[in-house]
Amino acid sequence: MGGNIMALNKILSSMVEDFCEKNTFRDLSPSKAYEYIVNYSVISKFHPEAFTDPQHIKSVDVDSTDSMFGLDCVAFIINDNLILSKADIADYAKANTLDVKIVFIQTKIEEKYDTGNILKTINAVKSFLGDRTLLSNSDEMKNAFEIYDELCEYKNSRLFNTASPKCYVYYVTAARPCEEQLVNDICEAEKKSILATYRDIKNVELQVLGSDYVTNAYKEVENRIEVCINFKNSLSLDKLDRVEQSYIGYLSGEEFLKIIVDSQGNLRRRLFYENVRDYQGDTPVNAEIRETIASQALRNKFILLNNGITIVTKHFKALGSNEYEMTDFQIVNGCQTSNEIYLQRENSKGILIPVKIIHTTDAELIAMIVKASNRQTMVPDEAFVAMEEYHKTLQDVFESYSKEMPLKLYYERRSGEFDFLEKRPSRFQIITLHSLIRAVTSVYFADAYIVYNNNPVNILRNRKSLFFVKTHIPEIYYISNYLISQFNYMNFKREFEKDEYKIRFYIPMVARMLLVKSVVTPDFSSKKAKDETQKIISIVNENQEGLTQAFKKAVEITEKSIAVFKGENPQMTIDKILRRQKFNQLVKEQTADYLKIDNH
Repeated sequence: MGGNIMALNKILSSMVEDFCEKNTFRDLSPSKAYEYIVNYSVISKFHPEAFTDPQHIKSVDVDSTDSMFGLDCVAFIINDNLILSKADIADYAKANTLDVKIVFIQTKIEEKYDTGNILKTINAVKSFLGDRTLLSNSDEMKNAFEIYDELCEYKNSRLFNTASPKCYVYYVTAARPCEEQLVNDICEAEKKSILATYRDIKNVELQVLGSDYVTNAYKEVENRIEVCINFKNSLSLDKLDRVEQSYIGYLSGEEFLKIIVDSQGNLRRRLFYENVRDYQGDTPVNAEIRETIASQALRNKFILLNNGITIVTKHFKALGSNEYEMTDFQIVNGCQTSNEIYLQRENSKGILIPVKIIHTTDAELIAMIVKASNRQTMVPDEAFVAMEEYHKTLQDVFESYSKEMPLKLYYERRSGEFDFLEKRPSRFQIITLHSLIRAVTSVYFADAYIVYNNNPVNILRNRKSLFFVKTHIPEIYYISNYLISQFNYMNFKREFEKDEYKIRFYIPMVARMLLVKSVVTPDFSSKKAKDETQKIISIVNENQEGLTQAFKKAVEITEKSIAVFKGENPQMTIDKILRRQKFNQLVKEQTADYLKIDNH
């Protein structure tokens, strides 16, 4: 990041620098760095896993040149998931309901509120929803237009729930909270104007936010929230192996709402990241929970009719007088109950909620608790994939190779496993289940286009039999991720002529082919696969220059392929080209031609 962010207070400036370091954002202008942390924090509150690939932060940036009229970011949240292309819509439409949120963000680093700029942002939103004459045609903005237009097609719009689409408009500065009545009046008037003018939009939320919001939002997203609760009705359990302390009891509705509701009155969705079963909406079970809370006659019996909540926390401290401080915690069971309590929060204050609090930092134990807690009702099998024995093997393989390889990688099977390392790794060094799926699909299956067209969950569902087979050489998964992480690191260090993040899944794919001098994907259980991975590991350890040259040649081949494909399809944007199977095949053909080998 270019220099100190002098316009920000010291705490916020330090936070921005930490964010840029973790996500390997280098040489950003102060305003762009602040913009990125705002986009990251705001969108992650809607979808906690939105940026498991940090480069996706760039994908929602519609103003990479800082020349856009009134808007920095446009993001689409469908069924509580960030989508990056119109192709994703079809997957979520299979649920026969679409909950659509459109997030517009404009960020200013200055410590003031400019009503002219606020109105500029609102006019930019209106232009997006209307004639679009005020907005530029960057690739990212064109992509946003395509997503919105696809959503408005009848085949999709007929699936909207009653609140969709809902627009969230955020104007964010580095100032203290805004208390100007004029600003509030403008927001209220413009909300009404948008709803009256653009009938497709069902709800609008327009907020002017400052530095306090950014600080708190970032802490929440990074799971650094701290709450104090009165837990007077509790029983301390006997000392248990790998458990610091544990309690069972009940909390009042008021105390429980302190845990699940943030300072803006929104549900802390990040709390349920470890809960493999997301909120299921209007199911019979949830309807019963809702009825119990809403009913005057049943409300006082809630404690008898509900299985309760399980909370795992990494810090739990007694303050005296039944007051406890809790930090870095997750709700690992009770997602449905928590959501219904939040939705019925006006009626929830009089209820008593069964609660189990477990204080532990042991990742394996947390995984066991999650699995045991969530086997009580039906959960998709893919939710438990990372807990399977093969993934413990993978974690051991990553740990073992990290002792000898130039770049250390950590396989994080469960969220937050490495939060307490003395020096937390950069985000590109932390490999998640989603990272594994993306990496293997692009690098070893050589199907990079699939990664651009699908989120990792869908890839796993559609190709489940191809992943994580007991006989698979685990180094396949390690090397796939190593090459991607190595590319990200080189890109971060500016070792290429320009920022190549858009083609980040093609470069490692081609680099692997160049290193082993083959475009053929070996059987993952074969001796050939083992020999290939060992060859790459040897090159990485003994011939860094050879590795560097392979990456640079991979960039050259991919860029040449884009030029060829663009020549045949001049109207097609880069983003669309990368999603084409024909382009994927062209890259392999160009690589084979370079290697002078048969592409079969």
